[in-house]
Amino acid sequence: GRARHAVLPIENTLAGTDGRRRREFATDDGSHISPEGYEALTNYARPILSNRLRSSTWSGTVQPGMVKS
Repeated sequence: GRARHAVLPIENTLAGTDGRRRREFATDDGSHISPEGYEALTNYARPILSNRLRSSTWSGTVQPGMVKS
């Protein structure tokens, strides 16, 4: 059967050239992902998941709690 889980390397999507989370993708505490960060993650994950699901109709977004920082 086909694997039901996909692990996506998301930290590079949020990181600057120094490897640390970009300020605009973090909340004031620097640890949690900001709304802009979730938008960037959605833009990264959508085409991968759409392809994996063999559908271009996936319109979900990455929500808090779906990502462990």
